[in-house]
Amino acid sequence: MTRCPGSRGTVLLAVTALLAACSGSAAPTTTEPPTTSASSTTTSIPPTTVVNGGDLWLPPDVCASCSNTVVASIPVGPDGVSYVLEPQPWGPAALAVSPTGGFFVLDALGQGVVRVEGVEMTRSSLADLGLYRLRDLALLDGDLWVLGVTGGPTEIVRAVQVSSRGEMELGIDFPADLHLDATVADLSAGPNGELWVDGAWAAGGSQVAVLRTSPPRLELSWGYPYPNGLWRGRPAPEGTVRFVAGDVEVTLEAAHGNQIGASLLGVNPDGSFVLVVDEVSQDSAGTLHTTIKAVWFDPQGSQLAEATLPLAEQSVYVEHPAALGPDGYVYYLLTRPDAAAILRLAWVPAT
Repeated sequence: MTRCPGSRGTVLLAVTALLAACSGSAAPTTTEPPTTSASSTTTSIPPTTVVNGGDLWLPPDVCASCSNTVVASIPVGPDGVSYVLEPQPWGPAALAVSPTGGFFVLDALGQGVVRVEGVEMTRSSLADLGLYRLRDLALLDGDLWVLGVTGGPTEIVRAVQVSSRGEMELGIDFPADLHLDATVADLSAGPNGELWVDGAWAAGGSQVAVLRTSPPRLELSWGYPYPNGLWRGRPAPEGTVRFVAGDVEVTLEAAHGNQIGASLLGVNPDGSFVLVVDEVSQDSAGTLHTTIKAVWFDPQGSQLAEATLPLAEQSVYVEHPAALGPDGYVYYLLTRPDAAAILRLAWVPAT
């Protein structure tokens, strides 16, 4: 029997069934893209404050001589995260930061989630969620959600609300014709109480799946549906990348004509936002090199600062190693041979 979510408890629902049982619709809808067109050398950002849930929010410091800071360390092993180095490195999949500054690490190999709050660390097993591959996690209104795919002959994309004990409280299966990008699929919380899954492949190409959980309803969008419009990448000439943030558009150029891409990491309470910009270059010997930076923009699209993500220092690949914290800093999960360190990246003046 299909239940619409109202009270807490273990519930597993299929979106297609829910559409008929809970909202009266029979299929996902698609939001068409609108026809939108559209270097700091200082060591600090003006101390603008905004009210964020009754609290004052101050922008993070920008410092040319600052360095990254280790804020937590998670051991490798049964009480922490799991690694394998051969035949192919595999380990944790994602990092998330709570509104209170706590950390959640998705241990894909060990089928668990590690919570770090201050000096306390706890680990919960996710082995009973019915997911053979864990892809990402996000916090929505204080609740932890995990994105993954089920096993068996037909893989189904499933979003699961997880209790503090690692138990399923609500599981929502996506339609069978919706698949996740094999390389990167992002789960994030939208500003209106919904979940966003970027890298959702359906008819028409890769889109953002917008999942509203109460009542369950799935829509497909060509970007992140913020109140001021869609946020998304736009076609650009080779060697450049364009990103539209509602009514603001930013354009970045690659150095020396290299390949460049950009994706949204998060938005701060003052409306400033952070993009992850990756650039691929080739040296004279034909070797490819990848540089990944977090770039911080003000609400008008001007660059404020940047932070380099230490990709080359990873011992094990992490699909989603970076997360924007409530304090405006970018946090990074760095896998080392004996532990996974959580770094607070230093913002430096944009070049």
